Amino acid sequence: MGYAALYASLNEKTIFVEDAKGRIIHERIVESIIGPGRVRRIIPLNGRLPLLKEWEKNKLNDNNLYILDGDLNLLWGEEVDGTNIVQIDAYCVENIIINELNFRKLLEDYDLTETQTEEIITSIKVSISEISDKCLGLFILYAIAFRIRKIKTVSDGILRFCSQIKIEKNRVDKRKRELISAIIKEIGFENFKNQKELIKNNILSSSISRERFISGKDFILPMVHKIVESKAAYKGPSTILARQLSRHVRPNDAGNYRDFIRRHFP
Repeated sequence: MGYAALYASLNEKTIFVEDAKGRIIHERIVESIIGPGRVRRIIPLNGRLPLLKEWEKNKLNDNNLYILDGDLNLLWGEEVDGTNIVQIDAYCVENIIINELNFRKLLEDYDLTETQTEEIITSIKVSISEISDKCLGLFILYAIAFRIRKIKTVSDGILRFCSQIKIEKNRVDKRKRELISAIIKEIGFENFKNQKELIKNNILSSSISRERFISGKDFILPMVHKIVESKAAYKGPSTILARQLSRHVRPNDAGNYRDFIRRHFP
């Protein structure tokens, strides 16, 4: 008997997520928490606003579950209130699969010596630390700019700030200056200063690690991809790398996502 048949009376729930590219990652996270065959299907709705609109129609229906990325709302400390919806405590679902153990499991599939593996792991850890140090301030500015809605934000991506696998601080600083100028032009210096301080305090008071406030999909994974590509002869896009990493995800990686799923699948 297959899992779907075994749980036939229990798998009436459908999960809605934001991004089609992240659907398989969501599937593997959910399976790591409750096992396979428990969910009818996982449906991407192509963005936060379409997902929230769908939830508004079904907010009392616990057979429909809604998973929101944290996005820039996470930096503001904003949450969504509802029994059948959760905003994950990470910028995006890709952040959940970014950790050292998953990288080590991934590298087991490559013909690497122990020394080579440790070199790659060290490079990845240094890169993530560097992204946290140099780009968290950028994401604070993105969060303020996001509310103005006239200024391009995260879609910039990390690679515009890089030379090979190194972040060029002068490029990040240049983008910060551009953002600050555009923000102050729209809301004034005092509002800018107050909003920046509010976001900083939200981050400092949070139990979430700093790198989870930065886009895993657009900033961290592209750098990891470059490192694995150059040092382990990895071939394939970063989207496939993310799927490979998700094979090794564990429930404890998922934070409040895990808690939400367990509540709905006792």
